[in-house]
Amino acid sequence: MYEDKKLLIVEDDLKVSRLLIRYVGTEGIQAEAVSSLSAAKQALRKDKFDAVLLDLNLPDSEGIKSVEGIRTC
Repeated sequence: MYEDKKLLIVEDDLKVSRLLIRYVGTEGIQAEAVSSLSAAKQALRKDKFDAVLLDLNLPDSEGIKSVEGIRTC
């Protein structure tokens, strides 16, 4: 159903990231996880994603302001 979709998960908790990757994988969604906003920006410059699932409490970002940083990639 979603086999051609790609999701970027930005989550600093490794257990949560793994759980999310496994869950979306059951729907056929290809997912990549990173643990910081800076890593997310690098991933977005390197590859195209259909959606970003963003933890708003990351070690290198301030809540909703991190969305602004991702939009510029």
